[in-house]
Amino acid sequence: MGKKTLRVIAVLSVLSLLSGTAFAANTATSHSTGTGHESEVFQHGDNNNADVTQADQDNRSRVTQQGDGNDAQVDQAGINNLSVIDQMNDNTADVTQTAGSENNTATVNQGDGNNNIGGSIWQSGTNSNAEIHQADGNDATILQSNDDNSAIIHQNLDNEALIDQWGNRNVATIDQNLNNIGNGASVFQGGDDNIADVDQREGNLATVDQSGNRNFAFVDQVNDNTAVVDQSGDDNTANVRQYVDNHFMPVVGASPGAADNGATVLQSGNNNLANVTQDDWNTAYVDQTGDNNTVNINQHHAVSNIPKPRSIGNHAEVFQTGQDSDAVINQDDGNFAHVSQSGDGTNGRDLVTITQYDDLDVAEAFQSGTGNNVIEINQEIGQAGGSSGGVQNASASQNGTGNLAIINQGNL
Repeated sequence: MGKKTLRVIAVLSVLSLLSGTAFAANTATSHSTGTGHESEVFQHGDNNNADVTQADQDNRSRVTQQGDGNDAQVDQAGINNLSVIDQMNDNTADVTQTAGSENNTATVNQGDGNNNIGGSIWQSGTNSNAEIHQADGNDATILQSNDDNSAIIHQNLDNEALIDQWGNRNVATIDQNLNNIGNGASVFQGGDDNIADVDQREGNLATVDQSGNRNFAFVDQVNDNTAVVDQSGDDNTANVRQYVDNHFMPVVGASPGAADNGATVLQSGNNNLANVTQDDWNTAYVDQTGDNNTVNINQHHAVSNIPKPRSIGNHAEVFQTGQDSDAVINQDDGNFAHVSQSGDGTNGRDLVTITQYDDLDVAEAFQSGTGNNVIEINQEIGQAGGSSGGVQNASASQNGTGNLAIINQGNL
């Protein structure tokens, strides 16, 4: 028997040409079994419901709801399924693709308005792709299992996003980056070769938890954000960039805390690398346990409408346990840097390099290895803007034999 093709088109709210009144609270139900089905549901008005169920192979579903307070549910089980949901304001969308299905693609679009209640996608299978695009005040959840999954979420203001991936070679991207405020992004990945990319603007929180081998996490934030990256396994890399928008500081002399960013990176395993780049009034905390770890922290003055010199007040702490660990910290005015290393280091040597420009900086470095470790602290290195002659403070503590400590203070 050849393929059956079933096409269901339900238009459940009809615009009256005479009165301009739209019917509301309609319900559409589409149930298909077999091979090669296609279902399309169109609803206009408010408080409508669409329920689509497709089983077996090669099914296609599209739900379009224009209005407020609508709900769409799509359940697909099989191979090569496709689901697309388009909604306006204050709506809910739920897509489930499971039963060991493969090559599924689910897309939820909630836009041209705001305050959609939420969109969720659950996929279980191989080579699945899920995308959620939302406007303001939304909640998005994507859950994926097995291999080669990809999840993408795009949101505007005051949103929450969650991506949970468990398997091999998963890719997750969360983009909350249109003058957005108060967003929350969480990515959990388990397995091998995972990549997480989070992009946020003002007042956001990003959490990335990766467990497995060769994971990569990149977080890019602007103004008053918090990022937490926890990686366990081998060959992990975490890059966190947090910036201050020059237009964010309204007046000269704004108090510290006006644009605070905070970055925390926890790495356990082999060959880990953590890079943190921040502007003013930020905090960076990096804890590495394992082999061949490297930390690079750069915290610089960047707000153009605040004249130099002044205390910018960044705070950096690095803790490394293991061998072959290096820590490099670069800071501008009024900053605090602390590095603690415990291990044998590269060729039996740990290395700490702290460079602080201009005034009122504090640097602390502690090494407790077998010896031949190096601490180099450079403070108040002359640069454009000059120095106000503030006091610098440096401390170097080393255990073992054959260690080297270098402290340079003053304009060089």
